[in-house]
Amino acid sequence: MSNWHKVHITDKTGAQFFVCQASPMSTQSEIKNLQRHLSQAVKHPDVYKFLDVYSAVLMLDDTPYGANTSIDSDELLAELGL
Repeated sequence: MSNWHKVHITDKTGAQFFVCQASPMSTQSEIKNLQRHLSQAVKHPDVYKFLDVYSAVLMLDDTPYGANTSIDSDELLAELGL
């Protein structure tokens, strides 16, 4: 399970919501599902009152999803097995 991913939503409180462990094949699907939750939270704040929508962030392996993370060329080659 080393290549599985933890996907969840967090906000300024640091609480984790909709936490799931996703296989490599289902990670993108889980990301889309949580993005839908965030969209619905904006439209229906009364239903999602446990979540601070304005500070909510989608997290992938404890890193904000879509964040630019820098990787040097040696690390990239190692990840590629070269």
